[in-house]
Amino acid sequence: MSVGPKYVPNFEKRVPVHYKNKEKDIHCRGLLADTSLNFHEGSGEIIGDVTFTDDVTFSGTTTGLRTNVDHILYVSKTGNDSTGTGQLGKPYLTIQAAITAAAAATPSPTDTYPYVILVSPGTYETDFVMEQNIFVEGTGKREVVLDNCSISCTHASWAVASGYGRLSNLTIGFSVTFTMDMSANGMTNGSFYFDNVYIGSSLQWTGAAVAVLPYFFECEFAAAPTFTDFAIVNAYRTNFAADTNFTAVNTPCYARLVDSPVTDFSLDGFTRTLTVTDGGDDCHVTLIHSRADNIVISGAGALVLATSDSLPLNSDITGSAITRISDAYGVKFTPTTSADWPSVPATVQEALDDLGVGSYSTSTHNTTWSGIWAAAQTGNVIYTKIGKLVTLQIPAFSAVSNAASVITADTVLPSGLRPTTEMHFVVHVNDNATGAHGVFKVNDLGQMVFYASDVQGNFAGAGSSGVFQTTVSYIVA
Repeated sequence: MSVGPKYVPNFEKRVPVHYKNKEKDIHCRGLLADTSLNFHEGSGEIIGDVTFTDDVTFSGTTTGLRTNVDHILYVSKTGNDSTGTGQLGKPYLTIQAAITAAAAATPSPTDTYPYVILVSPGTYETDFVMEQNIFVEGTGKREVVLDNCSISCTHASWAVASGYGRLSNLTIGFSVTFTMDMSANGMTNGSFYFDNVYIGSSLQWTGAAVAVLPYFFECEFAAAPTFTDFAIVNAYRTNFAADTNFTAVNTPCYARLVDSPVTDFSLDGFTRTLTVTDGGDDCHVTLIHSRADNIVISGAGALVLATSDSLPLNSDITGSAITRISDAYGVKFTPTTSADWPSVPATVQEALDDLGVGSYSTSTHNTTWSGIWAAAQTGNVIYTKIGKLVTLQIPAFSAVSNAASVITADTVLPSGLRPTTEMHFVVHVNDNATGAHGVFKVNDLGQMVFYASDVQGNFAGAGSSGVFQTTVSYIVA
């Protein structure tokens, strides 16, 4: 097949391919080739989900192969690490295989364009090591379970440059060795986000000589975590387990807990203990609307600052007294001496700016959904944006379908809520009165679409059809 000028459109079926181009550049997207692909005496680029079953040769001034520019790889219990490619129809079986593929992909993961590993429902029991700018996201906190394995963050990629890590929408089981050692491999600046994660095992976080900041958004700890040394912990609406421990040994340790109480799942009285220890350096913990019933403060460099509603109910404080602060004061200080702390912020937004989190906003995007019903269904999208992290919550809606189609939002998202590239999420849908795993897609134009299956198929056009409540999160520019 000869290529006409400049561009080869999408191919929806397997075709033998032989491209010969004497003068024009060649640009192909979404190509599936059964035989060899050849470029001759031109320049060319192949992008998108590309699959070859035979050899690929280049003899011109080609730019080579760039595959999976959507930066999304899929993992499923029905996947295969040997034959899988990470595409939606050919997922990997293990998270580690997807991380390894993402790390080796072209272009490489960056803090601007990270790779996302989307994990389908199921229990996964193989070890994996988190790498910088590669995110692991489940379909729901109760749907994706990681258990009987080890999860760590000691890979050398964190020593190269600043960047991000992320675990979201999943459960870390009770039999997981969960060690995030940021002191290994000379790690540099960065942030690690835990979003909507149930943590059943004891997280052991060790800080580096410079900051890799852990952020916790709407998480639950069933086992007490330990944060040691240069760990600047930021938590929002997160429940910490009894006996949570912050310790400074070689470098300072700081924590800011907002709406994040220390709770006790045994419910046996006032046993919810927070321990703050100076083991050789300063350890400061700030509690904003975050009650802990017992607080143990050890060492001259240990300090707890708390709003009035964070003070222990039974005044059970061991060691130094707690310093009472205003709501805003506790979320603004730098990890140096108190004399160098800046002035008190006047607003919550100003306090968030000082934390480096960025802007915070929450509101409703009004829209209806159409495609399979006689009349459009209302499904207004509630969104929250904290810095670059956007979370969309779409309510359940359903009606009798009369057309085989996809479900499309009738209005696009505002520009500030759009991902940098098209994102796919495995979600629950209702197709002809039957629950199924579908796909929710949102792209850089703000368009939102629901598909009835994980291969992006149409709804049946019969019976009661629609979607269950859907919550997704992603990073924007």
